[in-house]
Amino acid sequence: MKAATAVVTGESVHAVDESFSAEEMIKKSFALDDKDNDGKITCEEMNQILLKQGVHEEQAAAMVFQMDEDNDNTVTFEEYEALMKRVAEESAKV
Repeated sequence: MKAATAVVTGESVHAVDESFSAEEMIKKSFALDDKDNDGKITCEEMNQILLKQGVHEEQAAAMVFQMDEDNDNTVTFEEYEALMKRVAEESAKV
């Protein structure tokens, strides 16, 4: 039996096969919240996702601001991925 990791999205917790790379897990996590599959999540939706995950309101707003690098009021996969990688790197330092 393969081990699994949980991926938390705005809607629920999903089990992910441990054999997935970190990049694949980021892609799956993003895809679960990209409801219309256009490669973008609105900043408002992203904020709600973070709040549902228990992130404090001020921290969620700051994270969304950091994610939306081009200030178009959406979070693209590339912006999402960049922040997730920064968070993972910072967590690894602790």
